[in-house]
Amino acid sequence: MSKVLITGGAGFIGSHLTERLVKLGNEVTVIDRTPEKEPENIKSVIKEINFVHSDILNFKTLEETIKGKEYIFHLAANSSVNKSLEKPSWSAEQNILATVKLLELAVKYGVKKIIFSSSAAVYGDRKELPIKETAPLDPASPYALDKVTGENYMKLFSRLHNIDTVSLRYFNVFGPRQNADLPHPGGVTIVINQIKNKGSSQLQGDGKQTRDMIYVDNVVNANILAMKKGSKLNGAAYNVSTGKSISICELHDKISKLMGVESTREYLPLPKGNIIHSQGDNSLAKSELGFKIEVDLEEGLKGTLDWSKNQV
Repeated sequence: MSKVLITGGAGFIGSHLTERLVKLGNEVTVIDRTPEKEPENIKSVIKEINFVHSDILNFKTLEETIKGKEYIFHLAANSSVNKSLEKPSWSAEQNILATVKLLELAVKYGVKKIIFSSSAAVYGDRKELPIKETAPLDPASPYALDKVTGENYMKLFSRLHNIDTVSLRYFNVFGPRQNADLPHPGGVTIVINQIKNKGSSQLQGDGKQTRDMIYVDNVVNANILAMKKGSKLNGAAYNVSTGKSISICELHDKISKLMGVESTREYLPLPKGNIIHSQGDNSLAKSELGFKIEVDLEEGLKGTLDWSKNQV
């Protein structure tokens, strides 16, 4: 049993990770600024964890929360590209300042390892696909730059302070509990809701953009594997991807077919900072972490649809 802290552990990805770590017998603490004092996403395990209802920018509370922990999964962040474009200084505070303070406190209290949730957005738009971890980083938004900076701090603190860190570059994660209210038209949950409610969905751009869609359970697996890796990772970065891509239009059609309905598409302008094509090479994560895709796209979409049927 390990003592673990999950920042943002009541969010979309974080809640699935929280449940898995509890199931594996770990002593789990979650810190999250969710509006709910007993978050819906983690209600199944709320009595089995220590839940701290706080923003991680409350550094006094963060310090108390980090004391005595062996592992930290750092997921808390502004995850919206659009918000980062509107409020870059606010996004930097959420994503960079909070990360640096967390690293300082982790060093102070002897944390063994930090698993940092990064993003494929660090690559920008790459012509060479699938993208390897050795590809140049070319962030196209403040959000992406925040993640590059976070990765660099992870690597630096590993070198300066002998704390083990690893960055996981998530590609397009989907699954149950994904927030359909975020301004990301084209996301799986949003498409499902729009087809269900209107018989059509809004897609940004011409719909020919491609994405590497990865089901949330696979992302949780990558986090657990990174935690359990015995040898030091020293700030290494790994793609968490399927190695396959699908166009936004094809994704829409696949969802419509699984729902058993005919639906139309509406097209919206593509906002600045959005990537056209994305597909990750996951061979490094496979060889060094033992990562593999256990839930494919179709199975993941079915799981997400089953969950959405019970949502109001």
